[in-house]
This record gives sequence, structure tokens and C-alpha cells, in this order.
Amino acid sequence: MEQNQPRVHATSGRVGALLVVSALTVGCYTGLGASAAADHETSSSPGGESGDPDSAGGSDAGDSGADEAEINVGASSPPRLTVREYENTIVDLLGLDIAATVQIPADSAVGLFAANDGQPPTELHIEKYMEAAEVLAAATVADLETFLPCAADPNIADTCAQVFIADFGKRVHRRPLTQDQIDLYVARFELGRAQHGFANGIELVLQTMLQSPYFLYRIEAGGPVTS
Repeated sequence: MEQNQPRVHATSGRVGALLVVSALTVGCYTGLGASAAADHETSSSPGGESGDPDSAGGSDAGDSGADEAEINVGASSPPRLTVREYENTIVDLLGLDIAATVQIPADSAVGLFAANDGQPPTELHIEKYMEAAEVLAAATVADLETFLPCAADPNIADTCAQVFIADFGKRVHRRPLTQDQIDLYVARFELGRAQHGFANGIELVLQTMLQSPYFLYRIEAGGPVTS
């Protein structure tokens, strides 16, 4: 579909990335719903599993280990960056003030504090994130050699792009990229460069990175830790 467009535009990269954002959020909410239902079934099931000490098979000191093993706190949804966090991060990454051109919708609130924990993005959020990624990427490549000095040497274009993807991607994702993520961004770069040159390849990579759920959400990666 992208080959039929006169220019590699943000549409395909940004929509694809933000569909992942929506899917990620829906998945988190589905997990929460499933865990809540499971907890309800556990608390209301017969045989003393409700935790009532007077029920049949009630708890005692010897059963505490088994009861603890059955606790399931369920899934939690990753928090999305607040508007201030998003704007400050863009300044740190690109030195640009996105608030001057694109208005990201206001945050949800928890008491007196802005917080997007458990709040799925609306269609307006998605559109504004796309618009912001497009504006930011275009502004960055307008002075590409200042932002990415190795872009001035066409003889090292491939190395320049790969180093940029790994280093800048680590800052955007807030952790080193996986090989699959590197391959995705390299493919986006090659697609853009094939149609409109090196700068356009970097622009498409920036658009995609700035819509990644690993940028827009604070995702905790890792596994169980044994003591």
C-alpha cells in the first residue's frame, strides 16, 4: 500500500504503531476483567475458599501457605505518559516544543494529580499522537546534519542509520531495543530511503518510534525475581 503513495507519509507507519497501542490497552483491560471475574468466583465458591474462618474447611495456621499461593492480583494496565511527561520527553529527545504546534488532549485526573493509569487513549489521542509524530519528524530532518552528523557522509549511510536506530531507539524506548524492534526500524528506514532518500528514511523511523507503545507507555519489562 505504501508503494502506491507519492511520498512515504506518516500514515502507514504511525497508524500501524498506534494500532499496537490500542491493542495493548485493550489487552490490559481484558486481563483486568478476567482477573476480576476469577477473583469473584474464588471468593464466592463453596468449600471454605471465601476466607471466612467459620466456613467449612476454615483457615488455620497450617493453611496459610496454601491460601497465599492462590492469591492472584491480576493484570495491571501500563500508565500512559501524561501531557507534561510527553512534552518534557520530546524536549529531551529532540529539543523541540511540541506544545507550540500540537495540543495533546488533557490528562485524566486522580485527585489533584494528572494520571493516565488505566485510561485507554481516545480516537482524538491517537490522531494527535500521529500528528505530533509527523510534525516532530519533519522538523528534525529539516536540519538533519545537526541532529545526526553522520548523515553528511553518504559513504556510511547504512552504518549511520543502524547506529542511530540502536542509540536513539534506546532513549525512546527507555531500554535497549530487541533485535525484532531493530529489524522493524531498519525496514522502515530502507523503505523511506528507497523512495525519497536518506533523510526521508530517518523521518519515517522517527514517526514510527514516536508512536510506539514502548514510548507512549511506561512499560515495566522483566520476569519474576527469586530471592
